[in-house]
Amino acid sequence: MKARPRIDRDRLSILLGGAGTCLILSRIFQLPTQRYGIQALGSQLGVELSTHWLMTALAVGLVVAQGRRLFLDHPLCRGGQALVFSILPALTALVVGALLARTEGLQSWLLTLVAGLVVLGVVTTHEFKSLDPSELVRPGSRVLTATLVYATALILLTLIFTARLRALLAAPTVFAITSLLTVRFLWSTGQRSGQVAIYGGIIGLVMGQAIWALNYWRISPLSSGLLLLMILYVATGTVQQSLRGLMSGRVLAEHGVVAVAAMAVILGLNP
Repeated sequence: MKARPRIDRDRLSILLGGAGTCLILSRIFQLPTQRYGIQALGSQLGVELSTHWLMTALAVGLVVAQGRRLFLDHPLCRGGQALVFSILPALTALVVGALLARTEGLQSWLLTLVAGLVVLGVVTTHEFKSLDPSELVRPGSRVLTATLVYATALILLTLIFTARLRALLAAPTVFAITSLLTVRFLWSTGQRSGQVAIYGGIIGLVMGQAIWALNYWRISPLSSGLLLLMILYVATGTVQQSLRGLMSGRVLAEHGVVAVAAMAVILGLNP
């Protein structure tokens, strides 16, 4: 029996060490925050660039660069797969950075950092194993991939609403995040990369447009995140079944029931 490829632990350590170092430096060094603003649609639109977010962006970049090299070591990795399978690790690093930005106490901050790096290691290892096509037929692997995609989406979407960003900033951010997650989720369907990218862009556009409507609704950040997650789940689920040639009335009914149940829960959380 042929042995399965194993992840290079040295490169994985470099990936985790680089991301962790960037995030630690963001806590140690505090440079003056720079604010940049533009005039858009008759109102002032501003963005603040702090040391923390610059170092978080650097951590995400390091995860993408080192993750791509790590995945290319897999004998079954082809072309752009290395970048696609770097999406979840990169967004996991972004989640860790976003959570650290909201953590005050040093002890809590360190615990969040350590837990985040452990999760990043688990996600990267799972993505390396997922490069093997035999992993795609294993129910456990598919469930774990879906769980990671939807959990990452929920956390980031909730944090976006918590930050109270203007729709002009929130919509492109949601579009980018959900498009990337959709591309990763649909990659296992075996379709051409161009077709997967088109579906990812369409679903991301729908999610971005939903932001404009939610901004007029008095709803908590968690409820907003759950609502967008429900839309993402239904959209990606139906597209995935369609690409696999398994679309039927039963599939549509199942997703409809999930949507109705999710709406009932969301409305219950936000009376």
